[in-house]
Amino acid sequence: MTSQHRHSSPPKPSRFITLELIRKRSEHNAGLVSTLEELALHQEELQSIGAILGRTCGKTLKILLLQNNVIERMIASELKFFKSLEYLNLALNNIHCIERGSLSGMECLRKLDLTLNFIDTDSLEASVDELGRCQSLQELFLIGNPCTGSLDSGSLSKQSQGWSGCRAYVVAQLPNLESLDGQEIKRSERITALQQLPVLATQLRELAQKRGQERQHLHQDQDGGGNNDFESSYISDDAKTQHNPETRTKISNEVHDQKMAKDKQASENTVKHKGEKEWEEEHKDTVEKARGLEE
Repeated sequence: MTSQHRHSSPPKPSRFITLELIRKRSEHNAGLVSTLEELALHQEELQSIGAILGRTCGKTLKILLLQNNVIERMIASELKFFKSLEYLNLALNNIHCIERGSLSGMECLRKLDLTLNFIDTDSLEASVDELGRCQSLQELFLIGNPCTGSLDSGSLSKQSQGWSGCRAYVVAQLPNLESLDGQEIKRSERITALQQLPVLATQLRELAQKRGQERQHLHQDQDGGGNNDFESSYISDDAKTQHNPETRTKISNEVHDQKMAKDKQASENTVKHKGEKEWEEEHKDTVEKARGLEE
């Protein structure tokens, strides 16, 4: 794609899970959607989960793999139907916060993977509060989020090292959690974390306030800088790639459009096979022409 095309493309509509996609990925269950227990929808360039999945097989799904998409939100109205879900993988998406009520319907959720998302110190308290309402949760992955560090968050690089108190804060606030980022939570670690909790809570609120101010300044700079590429659907050829949700979404837009173009080309090149009705009509025309020649 050319740079001109990239800059002139209109904003993309939200890409969500459709019934067609569910059926396509349920071949292992003979295409039966209503009895699905496991579903893998990774690398589908999804921007949201949508309401269709929960309404069609939310009561039966136990394992849902949604990693490596660009899903932006965990919305309560979309997730409330997953009563039987035990494992939810949302790694490598664009989630900033575990929203209030988003886990309230997941009565059986034991493992949640949010590796390499964008939960930062200014949304960590609300996210952990919601995790605390999920009493069944035993295993959690937060590694690679800005709040834990280990990755440069691109546009907010000043705090790229994360918060050193993040693990202790999560351990103290989630008494039922058994493992965090693949490491077992021992009794001694939890006791220490609980003792530190008042200080950790104060630290987090201070960091959250500072991060909120940084975001505000960043948005003001972008609004005043006339950065057209920030608003475009794709990344321009000369743009510097950064680790942030906007970059991920633009890359996903381009990959999605390439897939659609490839599928369209394949469909146009496919020879359309005649159905029974077409064969009958062709046979009828041939017979009538033959009779006409005889006369």
